[in-house]
Amino acid sequence: MGENTDRISGRVKQAVGALTGDRDLKDEGARQEHKSEVKAGIDDAAEKAQAAADDVTDKIDSAVIDYLAKHPGSTADEVAHGLDLERNTVSTRLTQMAQTGEIRKAERGYEVK
Repeated sequence: MGENTDRISGRVKQAVGALTGDRDLKDEGARQEHKSEVKAGIDDAAEKAQAAADDVTDKIDSAVIDYLAKHPGSTADEVAHGLDLERNTVSTRLTQMAQTGEIRKAERGYEVK
């Protein structure tokens, strides 16, 4: 069930359990409502983590573009060394940025458009 459905269903079960004296139903409702709160917390944390990852990627892209503007024709190794980043990270970003047209592959290395 979705978070809202779990939350509402949990509250209904708690209310019905309280009205009928069914402790098990009331407890099940409380667990279901708690489950929806946990799901919401996890979803919120995942969204924040994704936003932070996107921010890091944007900063790397900006640094790569600035570096290539000053050092056209740089290879992934050179950019990584110049920016003090992992070569694999830089290589991946360079490939993706070239595919999206943010930079272009030069005769040797990469350069800004």
